[in-house]
Amino acid sequence: MRRTFGIVATHRVFRCNRLAFFTLSRSPTFARSMEAFLVLCVATLAIGGILLWIARARRYAAYVGLAAGVTAGLGGDVTACESAVDMAVPAASPAPSPVAASAPTVPAGPALPVAAPAVARSPHTAARPPQTPTELLLPFLRGEGADASGRRLEDIRAYDFEQLERVHDWVQWVFPTDEQSMFNMHAPLLTPELQQAVKGDATLRREMRSSLRRFCEFLGFEMHADDAPEAPVAIVIGSGFPERVPDCWSSMFGGNHNWLRVSRVLQCLGLCGLHQEQQALLACLEMVFAQRLAPCASAIPHWRQRAKTVPALR
Repeated sequence: MRRTFGIVATHRVFRCNRLAFFTLSRSPTFARSMEAFLVLCVATLAIGGILLWIARARRYAAYVGLAAGVTAGLGGDVTACESAVDMAVPAASPAPSPVAASAPTVPAGPALPVAAPAVARSPHTAARPPQTPTELLLPFLRGEGADASGRRLEDIRAYDFEQLERVHDWVQWVFPTDEQSMFNMHAPLLTPELQQAVKGDATLRREMRSSLRRFCEFLGFEMHADDAPEAPVAIVIGSGFPERVPDCWSSMFGGNHNWLRVSRVLQCLGLCGLHQEQQALLACLEMVFAQRLAPCASAIPHWRQRAKTVPALR
């Protein structure tokens, strides 16, 4: 309210100056009129600043009174506390509602103590801290849990090619690595302990192979292998490869974001001990490069390097 008063007062002074400017501009001595107008502007700014300072000073005084009241309350002087707070922050009486005004006045009796309902808390139902993405990773890869967005592994595999292309936070979950993603800060990390867990778990290796099959279809490849983790694997260029060229194999500014995904998949397969699948994917990529089916000359050295990845030692 006080700040508004200062602003309104300053605005009114400006209106007076504007009227004075139009009056002085009709004078033959316009230069002197302009000087007078500038003086009036300076005076207006000074007056406005003083008014704002006064408003702030009053508010500061109110804050000081409130602080004094709180200090008195802390010291045990409840009466002084209430007086200081009332002076600093005057209470606004609320307008009575029509229902309250029409209701008959009932004398208030003594307040009865109300016992708070007792809440029985079992030690087994204690609140647990939320799981981190890395803690969610193994259940997700087994198909038994969900990622941080609530998606299950089967949900992501059911994505069509357009969704796999447009959605950018699935590949860090389906093919995790031990490096922090630059595009998804909530991506899990494949720690050395998790790498060894995947390497020694037949279920996880089978699920990883199924995810690789879906990724090969997205690239236009065909993966020939049984579901058994140790069955031979062959990855070849599929009949649908030409249809996947615009999304996966066209180069813009010397690269394609799906080529980064290929690098991640090669690294993930190596960390999980799936070297047969890793080398089969690299052989198909070498075929694409040798037959010049895609301008991937800048990416092939990175793919070869990622294909040398092995599990970390604990």
